[in-house]
Amino acid sequence: MKLATLPFMLVLLADVALAAPAERAHSSFLIVNPSGRGNQALASGFLTDLATAVEQAWPEGSQAPRFLGRYHVTEADSVASIKKDAPLFALVTPGFYLAHREDLHLEVLAEPLREGEGPSVVYLISKAGAAQKPLASQRLGGQLAGEPAWVRSAVLGQEAGAPSPKFIPQARTLESVRMLRAGELDGVLLHDSDWKRLKDLDKADGLVISFTSKHLPEGPVVSFGPPSQTARAAAAALIARPASEGGRRVLERMTLKGFQSADATVYSSFAAAFDEARRERAP
Repeated sequence: MKLATLPFMLVLLADVALAAPAERAHSSFLIVNPSGRGNQALASGFLTDLATAVEQAWPEGSQAPRFLGRYHVTEADSVASIKKDAPLFALVTPGFYLAHREDLHLEVLAEPLREGEGPSVVYLISKAGAAQKPLASQRLGGQLAGEPAWVRSAVLGQEAGAPSPKFIPQARTLESVRMLRAGELDGVLLHDSDWKRLKDLDKADGLVISFTSKHLPEGPVVSFGPPSQTARAAAAALIARPASEGGRRVLERMTLKGFQSADATVYSSFAAAFDEARRERAP
């Protein structure tokens, strides 16, 4: 299973219970992949691999909990799950973090490092030679289209009050490209690493980059309120170099090369514009 962007959104929940003597504590983590593909059953293999990778990289001096993974692809389901089972830590998209940084009391612990050199950017891909419509008249697809406030404010840099494009999210990049070629979309939003994969697969013929965003942060690893010692250990396990070949394969499937320490200042410059874009789209 490929978790694309994060365009993909990834949430890790750990709900740690007291263990009986000689038994390991149990924790759960939840992957939230906005507008993503799959479901709990299809994600089960990846969830198991991720759980194993975190346990194997756990810092010395304490025992790793035994992790059980869960998976959601909508913001509403993710918030409901978080409120039902108080999470220990989470890896979320930038849009989810900015939308819920206050009501869920999110505190940044770390951020992912996407494959490639330098900070991440997002491309707007269009058909070569196609007449360029005004942005407000375009139909934009891709998994990132599932987070309109983030795309409008951070990716496209639209001013407050500017007319919005129509966003039509798809879970699969190749489906977005098919719709673009068929004239059902005017553009597709892709992370630079996903565009490179398209080219490596010889699926980019006749497509061009019509817009490049500024450098953007990835979705952070967060705690819910002040991080506990266990939450910090979980973040440290993510930051640590993968302890196994399985851990390295997990990063590859997430199109990441690792994690690094971060704090809220990474995202603060995007907050005001995001909040305005979110208010404009509110019913």
